[in-house]
Amino acid sequence: MSSKPLIVRNLTKSFKRKTIIDDLSFELDKGKIYGFLGPNGAGKTTTIRMLVSLLHADKGDIIVNGYDLKKDRSNALARIGAVVENPEMYNLMSGMENLRHFARMHKPKISQERIDELVEFVELKGAINDKVKTYSLGMKQRLGIAQALLHKPNVLILDEPTNGLDPKGIRQLRAYLRTLAKDEEVTVLVSTHLLSETEMMCDEVLIIQDGKFVKQFSVGEESSDKTVKALFRATSNEELIPVLEEFGTVEQDHKYIVLSGIQQEQIPTIIATASERGVLLYEVILKDTLEDQFLELTGGESA
Repeated sequence: MSSKPLIVRNLTKSFKRKTIIDDLSFELDKGKIYGFLGPNGAGKTTTIRMLVSLLHADKGDIIVNGYDLKKDRSNALARIGAVVENPEMYNLMSGMENLRHFARMHKPKISQERIDELVEFVELKGAINDKVKTYSLGMKQRLGIAQALLHKPNVLILDEPTNGLDPKGIRQLRAYLRTLAKDEEVTVLVSTHLLSETEMMCDEVLIIQDGKFVKQFSVGEESSDKTVKALFRATSNEELIPVLEEFGTVEQDHKYIVLSGIQQEQIPTIIATASERGVLLYEVILKDTLEDQFLELTGGESA
């Protein structure tokens, strides 16, 4: 039995002779959150639909905790929880009635204690007996996550879970997922186009383009040996420019001086050098390095 929660091997899918997913392979580890990224039309949703058996692959294997999705579908799907696109709930039923309804579909039986535990986890206790039609989008997302976790899956798959959420809702979602990964060792795969949120939420990033694997890496892993941009503000930007020119390429950007072609580890040295020259820095901002990496890897196509 494989120790990997999810293994995808040589996955291929075509529609009307057009290849949408092309020999895609990747593996996910236990207790980590993965950002699933790609330009529009990269094949993220198609991949997710195959992972949860809403679409059948033309070729390739999907192994969930050692169970082959093609050969042992019921055991494989029993290890997956998913919210694909928007959570599908019965609007005229209460949140609790929805959870009890979905709980009855699972074997072995899911206890009321488990339902109550999840209601508390997603912070819906005060509204769980209200009809779902009265819920905000954020509340529906949280109810959807509770529903997906009823059977204690090893893998949780979320397709664009931040769509329509306000900043508070996004922060709550981030906190729930971090708790799941850390405390329950659930592996989470999040398809999203929000690169800044991915950087805060995820442990690793998986990038595909045109249905093909591009790269998989730890968030922040590349910044130690990859050049980045930094924005500086100082007591005198004019006096700062010659200092920064010793380290990389300098340009003026409104109130900031932009320094390109440096490594993140050089920042303390730059600050110390400026101070020695009598220039005091009071703001240093690193550019979104994940966005820079994504654009470089995909040839400039946005997520």
